[in-house]
Amino acid sequence: MPREYENKMRPIRFHILLLFAVLCVSGCSPRIYWDEHWLYEALINLPRAQTVRVESIPPSSLWVDGQYAGKTPLDIRLSYSFNQIRLFKNQYKETPGGKKEVLDKKERKQEMPQAVTHTLQFKAPGYHDRFQPVETPLGSAPIRVALRKKSGLSYEIECKLTVNARREHFSRIEGIISEHALSPGVRKSPDRPVENGGPDQYRQTFEIALRDADALGQMTDALFAEAEKRNFVFDVSRARTEATFSTNPTREFRAVWVSYLDWPPQHETDPARQKQAFIRLLDEFRRLNINAVIFQVRPACDAFYRSEKEPWSRLLTGTPGSDPGYDPLAFAVREAHLRGIELHAWLNPFRTRLSTKCQNSSETARNHISKIRPEWLLRFRLSGSGNCCCYEMLNPGIPQVTEYVADIASDIVRRYDVDGIHFDDTFYPYPRKNFAGIRGEDRQTYRKFRRRGQSVENWRRENINRLIHRVNTRIKKEKAHIRFGVSPFGIWRNGIPEGTVGMSACDAIYSDALAWLENKSVDYLAPQLYWKTGGQPDYNRLLSWWAGKVRAAGRHIYPGQIVYYVRTGPGERMPGKPGSAEEITRQVRINRESRGGNVLGNAFYRAIGTDKEILGPETLKAMLGKGLYATPALPPVMPWLDVSPPDPPENLQLAVLGENRYALKWTPPGNGSGLWKYAVYTAYHEDIADGKPPENAGNLIAVTGRTTLEIGPDIRLAPGDLLFVTAVSENNAESRPGRPVRLARPPIAGE
Repeated sequence: MPREYENKMRPIRFHILLLFAVLCVSGCSPRIYWDEHWLYEALINLPRAQTVRVESIPPSSLWVDGQYAGKTPLDIRLSYSFNQIRLFKNQYKETPGGKKEVLDKKERKQEMPQAVTHTLQFKAPGYHDRFQPVETPLGSAPIRVALRKKSGLSYEIECKLTVNARREHFSRIEGIISEHALSPGVRKSPDRPVENGGPDQYRQTFEIALRDADALGQMTDALFAEAEKRNFVFDVSRARTEATFSTNPTREFRAVWVSYLDWPPQHETDPARQKQAFIRLLDEFRRLNINAVIFQVRPACDAFYRSEKEPWSRLLTGTPGSDPGYDPLAFAVREAHLRGIELHAWLNPFRTRLSTKCQNSSETARNHISKIRPEWLLRFRLSGSGNCCCYEMLNPGIPQVTEYVADIASDIVRRYDVDGIHFDDTFYPYPRKNFAGIRGEDRQTYRKFRRRGQSVENWRRENINRLIHRVNTRIKKEKAHIRFGVSPFGIWRNGIPEGTVGMSACDAIYSDALAWLENKSVDYLAPQLYWKTGGQPDYNRLLSWWAGKVRAAGRHIYPGQIVYYVRTGPGERMPGKPGSAEEITRQVRINRESRGGNVLGNAFYRAIGTDKEILGPETLKAMLGKGLYATPALPPVMPWLDVSPPDPPENLQLAVLGENRYALKWTPPGNGSGLWKYAVYTAYHEDIADGKPPENAGNLIAVTGRTTLEIGPDIRLAPGDLLFVTAVSENNAESRPGRPVRLARPPIAGE
């Protein structure tokens, strides 16, 4: 029995052992499985797995993926559209120990509900950035664009992102976005997620500022990784990214009015200290890349220059007609030009006295026009009685007065290397409290010189129009390249444009700027738009109106902006006037967005602010010098003047002074008579297209009046970079680039 039993049990034991072995083997073998959900991998029709080249090639042409994308003289806008996403599932082999490897992969494409556009826009505000060919790395970021930077300054990307997800996921999503956002943080719209039509589906939009393109890519990677982990759909079809990078214009008129109230310093009569004060102004302007000074040289029929026609101003020495011992205008022109800054001579055409004391004759010299030709004067009592509040001016209705003022302007142009003549808005006297403006003070002149049937209002406007036309003709006869500009009051007529309320310059002071444009009597206007955006009057609305008129006339407009009242901290010094650095920079951006209307720069009034700081507080200067004016610019060419380019500079040489320090020197072109300005560029490309300098502001590193330039570590150069120089004409037409020099190797300290 035992043997028989054992023989019977042997097969049973074998099957049990076999079953046990099978169970053991199956329990220890790797698990093979597929992803349960389709996962996001890529956007289709976005250049992500291919080379993306973003270059600024003269004349500012744009190339994407090797394809010509058109000229972009001011802005670069890249738009990538996609209408599919690529999804995938992986097959894994996972051992009991948890080790997992991918065995296989399935892919499929899924149509989007609608085509979606991602946009990168490169426009106005600027730092020392320039475009460089870059490759888009593989990854989940929709767009990666890199900029090579000339300085350590940062730029930002404004990103607007709409997310659709389950409600419980938004806390983590917002956390990821916040980790990458710059201060002040994340702006949400609406404040909380709202239902979006599906079961437990919610939507919310986030607006943030990111440090740069890398931060954009990192944030996008993190969001898609979170979507994959939590198996929720990150609806990229509703995402839109807009990025603003910096490309300052290389052509922009950036001027400052230097009034007799700014210089010479009050009660300062020492010539050496007067010169030092002016140099301080110029050095600060150069640091901020200001390229023009509008310098008041004739405040009240007296002179800040040596003249045989009018006496020295008492503001220079304290005594009317007294020689200060030097020529301020000649000094100012020389010092400005050495720094690459234009100087426009600012004349007040008719005012004869600064004092409002009615009987004060001690402020004028014996040879002052008011004493030589008293019959040419108009006198007004502005308010009150006694020996105060009077105004005195030359009579615009007398033809000899027109010729006299034109003689003054012509004499300055003939004897000084000024770049332009500039008139302010003081024609007939401004109305003010208790003074309604001119009434019948010029009655006799009107009767003598009017045309038959001509109203006194039209006659007065014609007097000013004749002066503007005559001055422009006379100075162009002396030197054809001289630019003539006027800064009229900012409101041409009350109610124009619609909704504007204010003094009507055309009817109160008889300043008809539209007639000057129609007659081609000016090269530019700088209307005094001394109001805030969105106010009454409105800067933006007025600028748009003026720009339309100036563009139609084929001239330039450089709007006047008042920085005099800008302060640090809350509160306004003057209601309705710009009081913050943010408002001023907002207006500069509006100007740049209006370049299509020939808004090609601006002028700041005035050099010294209410806090006695040059161009206002440091907050404003930082926003200009490190942002909007971070790169130099040449004033724009006026195509109705001589646009002939000079020959290029010659004999360019490069010396290494030390670590990240270099010196350039060159010689003027052979036909360089009259030239005083040069532009210095860097470039990354072997060829300079069409023999023209780059139009990207990042390539322009200096504008100078010297034939030497030291380059410090603030301008970053790399081995292989090219340096070249152009000569600039009186009308700011550039020569071809001269023969470049190449930075062969990194600098070695001590060499």
